[in-house]
Amino acid sequence: KHECPVTVDVATYKAEFRAHHYRGRLRPRQAYAFGWIWWWARLAAHAPGLVNWLTHSRPFATLAHWAAGAHPARPFPRLADRTFRSRFLAERESANSDGPVVIFWADTSTNHFHPESALAAVRVLERLGYRVVVPRTDLCCGRPLYDYGFLGLARKLLTRILDELGEQVMQGVKIVGVEPSCIATFRDELTGLLPHDRRAQRLKEQTFLLSEFLDIHAADADLGRLTGT
Repeated sequence: KHECPVTVDVATYKAEFRAHHYRGRLRPRQAYAFGWIWWWARLAAHAPGLVNWLTHSRPFATLAHWAAGAHPARPFPRLADRTFRSRFLAERESANSDGPVVIFWADTSTNHFHPESALAAVRVLERLGYRVVVPRTDLCCGRPLYDYGFLGLARKLLTRILDELGEQVMQGVKIVGVEPSCIATFRDELTGLLPHDRRAQRLKEQTFLLSEFLDIHAADADLGRLTGT
């Protein structure tokens, strides 16, 4: 939208077009492989070692690339041995029990492929005195669905988020994440798909990237300095 000289929202046009174009028809393989990544990742998390072996060993990797419609030169990302959510909910004691609450948004990519990034973000927030909570229910913002025109499914996932987090959001609890695509979805697609839901507007206003949250709420905090190249 910002790159267009007259701010035409091309992404929304594409999503709407695909939703109408593929209504009642099969979409390309990529749409189901990558648009449904949240479901595939949750399934793969039951046996991440096996899935990693199958997607990186011939001839299975070749078959996986064909099934997903992925370019054979691009390797699949490797699943983590354990998801961020499972480690956070099962192993960690809640720090700063009397501190202000923030919800950490465990997006699909960070949760399943890069949990160390989420754990590092949580440590930063806790060092600043916040009590970090993660939704007990596994949620997804539906960003990949939007890209491929699965607008009905995306709306259901967003509504589920509002049903799960709506009470906390209306109380003013902030949501912090590290995946820009998810934060952008809460600020744009959420209110676009659910324009009359007050909870959607509040969630939009209370969602931050970690860097934004620190800049606003911890500008004077001593976070240490990075050194090196």
